[in-house]
Amino acid sequence: MGLFDSLLGAIKEAGNTVQQAVGEGIQNVWSEPNQSGPYVPPAAQPSTAQLNQQYERDARSFDEKLNEILRAYPDVSVDREIPAEAFEQQAGCQIFARGGNRCLPDPFSYRLRRGGREFFIRLWKRYELYDHAANRQIRAFCDSKGVPVLDFFEYLPNGFEYMRMRIAAMLGG
Repeated sequence: MGLFDSLLGAIKEAGNTVQQAVGEGIQNVWSEPNQSGPYVPPAAQPSTAQLNQQYERDARSFDEKLNEILRAYPDVSVDREIPAEAFEQQAGCQIFARGGNRCLPDPFSYRLRRGGREFFIRLWKRYELYDHAANRQIRAFCDSKGVPVLDFFEYLPNGFEYMRMRIAAMLGG
């Protein structure tokens, strides 16, 4: 029993030493009161006006921004609100489970066609819709078959440049 007690004492002492060292390290990094990170001198901090300008939200709707982006691609045709059942029928197989208390998947918000290829965009109102089992099954099917799908969320900024960059990458230019 004496060996166990001395071993337990040594472990406790080592733990106290580590705890003290971590505490001192944290105290050194967070030395300024009411700071949420390492101290940055006031001259190096951006002004509120600079931050607001950097993150200024584009007031246009998603649809308006998408239409402006697609003007650069006159050869792209756009369909809106494509039911998941129509997508499933086109695929020729059952993609999502039915029956019981399962929710039906939400429709694709947009289908873009260019040069014989299809691309899909889904605009989600809430994350919970994105995370429904049927919607996840459709996403997994698209991923397994190489069908490009972009997800955007209404509650996020979706700035024009961000949207343009993602859509251009999907359309190949």
